[in-house]
Amino acid sequence: MKEYQFRYKNDAVMYNAHHVPWHPILLDYYSWFVDEVCIPLITSSWRSAKIHDNDSGIAMVSPLRHLDFRSKLFAYPKGVVDKVNAHWVYDPNRPEKKVCIYHDSGQGLHLHNQVHPNTVRVQ
Repeated sequence: MKEYQFRYKNDAVMYNAHHVPWHPILLDYYSWFVDEVCIPLITSSWRSAKIHDNDSGIAMVSPLRHLDFRSKLFAYPKGVVDKVNAHWVYDPNRPEKKVCIYHDSGQGLHLHNQVHPNTVRVQ
């Protein structure tokens, strides 16, 4: 079995990330990210409630399908986003949706990572 490595912003984020089970596709994606990019700093994961009005709600889903990574640790965050989305398709039925998004949802710029039960890895 593969051993995973994690870095968290603080203990609360670590607790929340392990408060609910991870979706198997998120585990596969996270493992790929560690192998292909780096061990990210996880700044947000599961939450019990919305924290701001434009929160999509995916952070409250169990099993966990969302992780936010600190973007300022990457020299070129947009390049990371492009690499992820070239290798992962969120939902083939909704090509406008992406696995990785570089945005600010009110808490600062970060890489928002999300998977769906239909998410697939492409070569």
